[in-house]
Amino acid sequence: MSRRAPHRVLAALALVAGLLGGAPPATAATTTVTFLPSQDTYVSSSSPNTNFNATNSLVVGASPTRISYLQFTVTRLSDPVTSSRVRSPSPPPTARSRTDAPSGCSS
Repeated sequence: MSRRAPHRVLAALALVAGLLGGAPPATAATTTVTFLPSQDTYVSSSSPNTNFNATNSLVVGASPTRISYLQFTVTRLSDPVTSSRVRSPSPPPTARSRTDAPSGCSS
């Protein structure tokens, strides 16, 4: 056996160990970016011709039907978006608070 044989065996073992999963697979980095609404409004079936854009609240409900809309100006993104969430802080409970959101909706 030559003097270089043990080095070749060690090099071959290192290569095999690397090929068998010596290093963990690469994973994509997750980046969180927050965007605040640039505009908001809602519509109501009881007042179909009313512009609620100047109102200081968003309203949802089933009777009359009320739907809220938020618009976001999205910037600073270089990669495709894989998921998104709209988070809204819960208002403090009051005697007049009520939830008109349909089942399955959350804030």
